[in-house]
Amino acid sequence: MEKMRKTPEAKADLLVRSELFSGLESEQLLTLGGLASHRRYDRGEVLFRQDTPAAGLHVVTRGRVEVFRSGGDGARRLLHLFGPYEVVGEVPAFEGGPFPATAAAATPVAEALFLPRDQFLTVGAERPEILLRMLATLSVRLRRFVGRIESLSSRTAPARLATRLLELAWEQGVTGKAGGTVNLPSSKADLARTLGMTPETLSRLLRRWRDEGFIDVKGRQVSIRDAERLQGVIEE
Repeated sequence: MEKMRKTPEAKADLLVRSELFSGLESEQLLTLGGLASHRRYDRGEVLFRQDTPAAGLHVVTRGRVEVFRSGGDGARRLLHLFGPYEVVGEVPAFEGGPFPATAAAATPVAEALFLPRDQFLTVGAERPEILLRMLATLSVRLRRFVGRIESLSSRTAPARLATRLLELAWEQGVTGKAGGTVNLPSSKADLARTLGMTPETLSRLLRRWRDEGFIDVKGRQVSIRDAERLQGVIEE
């Protein structure tokens, strides 16, 4: 890990691009920018470890960060991949408990802003309007995350994949019966892990749907030929 030099103004400009901080005013962002440190990580370097005290939160500014849990058998289960301007570890940082998982750089280079918990909460006590604005955004994100977890736990593998493809279509502005092309934000192997299936299962589903004519696949691009048939998979 390497600490990078940036002015509070430069760090505030990065913070405002994150959904969690986007509702803050310029002066509030500048205050938090003064607290943050900008860090650079090589692939595999750890931002924080499972079951260690949550010393602060991270805002990814470059590359991707993977969050995973390690089981007693040493196996790793990928929970989520975070990209630029997504926040990692904010819930335990607010709560004060340990990190429930490990976060590590998933790309050759990843960069993140680190906001130390103690200093952040001190500013929050002095400026409660900062926390209130962030709390509103955090609540929306938490409801969305819980909904996704419930969806994954109660659906079949095809339904989970179809749901994720249609979510990406919505996020990327691809709509209509013949939806157009969506870009997968991670490798197919990582997508499979986040959906709780093996890469082989994911590949079989994509091939089958391609052969049936309602998607086409080229690298990380999936062209949706028939969104209604994908919706039908979810409803089966």
